[in-house]
Amino acid sequence: MQDVAERSSSGLATIYRRWPTKQELVAAALGHQPSFDFSPTGDPDADLRALLHIMAVDMGAKSEFLPGMMTAAREHPEIGSAVRDEIMAEMRTELRGLVVARAGNEPIGVDFVIDAILGNLLLRIGLLDEEVDADRYVADVLAVLDALS
Repeated sequence: MQDVAERSSSGLATIYRRWPTKQELVAAALGHQPSFDFSPTGDPDADLRALLHIMAVDMGAKSEFLPGMMTAAREHPEIGSAVRDEIMAEMRTELRGLVVARAGNEPIGVDFVIDAILGNLLLRIGLLDEEVDADRYVADVLAVLDALS
């Protein structure tokens, strides 16, 4: 909290008045952080490829941050809500829309597939500490989606 006060040229009391705990400060910061920089073009296949690539690169860049974020999300309800409601919900919604648009209908088990796509990245990058090749990841996800169609 002291570091935040110093970097913002604010007093520590000012920071604590707005965010009484470090967890509330982190949750607020997560809520104001864009999940990813994605601009859809209207082409579901190209957009899905682009979003998957962005997610793999972005999560890979945050590989040291992911395990701590997952732990904090489980241990602190405020952080957990911010991660689920601000970050994961946006990714799930974007992915779901693109998978459905690409398939031309709502595939059976689409929500499970969306969670598997995201879960695979979180597992490989956050837990197994693997470097994920974004192009290979996109190709693998699309191959699985094609096999399910």
